[in-house]
Amino acid sequence: MLNMKFTRIFLTETRNVLTGTVIPEEGIALVEAIDGSETKVTVATGASGEVFAGVSLSRNAPPTILPNVETGLVPSAGQVKLARTPVTGQLLVQANGSSLNIVSGTPNAGEVQLSGDILTFNSAQSGQALFVQYIYVPTVTEARSIIGDQPIGGLASSAQHVIGVLIRGEFATNYFDASVDWSSRLRVNLGANGTFTIGGSGTELTNVVVRSRPSSENSLLVLAIN
Repeated sequence: MLNMKFTRIFLTETRNVLTGTVIPEEGIALVEAIDGSETKVTVATGASGEVFAGVSLSRNAPPTILPNVETGLVPSAGQVKLARTPVTGQLLVQANGSSLNIVSGTPNAGEVQLSGDILTFNSAQSGQALFVQYIYVPTVTEARSIIGDQPIGGLASSAQHVIGVLIRGEFATNYFDASVDWSSRLRVNLGANGTFTIGGSGTELTNVVVRSRPSSENSLLVLAIN
């Protein structure tokens, strides 16, 4: 998904898509791929050596995933009920700016327990400033309310095996790794499933800069391709 309020499109192109690849929505990190005698694009996997091609650009389609940011104070009762249930592995919890280790059992100091949509804190974190960032799967109704209905018959770009590619501009995307701390990051890496992340084995993108980090005002990640 691209949020057009925070998106500025300067240069695009149309590319053929690797055989067998489906690009379900906008805002996905794309990489170059050899298909016979032709170079096409496919979804980034975060593997070492991938060559960044740009970001998927098509027509509006309901998002399959959404980010959310919640802030406040860790309550003395020690539990916080999140608005939605995080996708496995897509959660960052910070108390007073320090990231807490996410555990399944009783949390010690510096840890937080996640059970469904409930966070349980150690008493050492009581009263500390809370920052929670995560990805969740929206309901069908929620996804439709954000951008609109899926086009009848699916995206035309999928049927034609082509996709628009944003290669220069600014864009706000839901395809980012919500388990990492973006607060002091300028550069990004390619991640799994067409996401942008920090570090790991994926290619560092020297032509992409973080313009705005997820917050309670705008939970999307805003990047610029130069």
